Amino acid sequence: MINFEFLYLNHKFTYKFYKLQNNYLKILFMKSIKYCIFLIATLVLCEISDAQIVKSTKEKTEYTKVLTERSRKIVSQLHIENTAKKEKVIQILVGQYKGIGKIFDLKNAEKNLVKEADLSNDATALQNKFIELMAQTELEKLHRTFFGQLSARLTPEQVAKIKDGMTYGVLEVTYKSYIDMIPDLTPEQKTYIKANLIEAREYSMDGGSSKEKHWWFGKYKGRINNYLSKEGYDLDEERAQWKKRREAAKNK
Repeated sequence: MINFEFLYLNHKFTYKFYKLQNNYLKILFMKSIKYCIFLIATLVLCEISDAQIVKSTKEKTEYTKVLTERSRKIVSQLHIENTAKKEKVIQILVGQYKGIGKIFDLKNAEKNLVKEADLSNDATALQNKFIELMAQTELEKLHRTFFGQLSARLTPEQVAKIKDGMTYGVLEVTYKSYIDMIPDLTPEQKTYIKANLIEAREYSMDGGSSKEKHWWFGKYKGRINNYLSKEGYDLDEERAQWKKRREAAKNK
């Protein structure tokens, strides 16, 4: 079964990343040669080993337990009857959470080393940008592998439920809020809103924390709000009228 939504979003996600990567490489070539040498040297000297951020055995056990419980709760919404298949999907999800966590742990550890190195502001900024780029590279690889594994085992609808579970169901809650707030939205406007929230979800599920996951939706809500304003909606007025309708409904 071909998951066309997955293929489209994966292509769009990959294109945006490599566009970012190419722009960054252009910046590197514009910098002086001493910064290029600095990057190479610090990458060799400041490479972080797993031993520097590894959790204790007890911590790892608790961490795995928490991730397994979270994953089992998400997968339970899929109603998979085959027990072996269900457990496999749970383990794939646990592995994804661990993979994301490891990437962010490494990124933070590398940034701490840069901070402690007492470099110039320019050198610090350049090194941190490089660390971010490398972390994004790993996240993009992990993202593709993860959904390739899910799409081989689940229907598109089930994959979407996994995505919603990883992002706290923010997509549907936010979409419903827009529909309730502005009842006269056109089909085209609804499609635009839904498409942007789907894209936000794609990035959000790679977030290293709840705060970062919500940040992605906040970013795309800003884009949606700008679009609706250009379409002629006064969002402050729409919110005020929506509040009145909700209060009136409570008093019935």
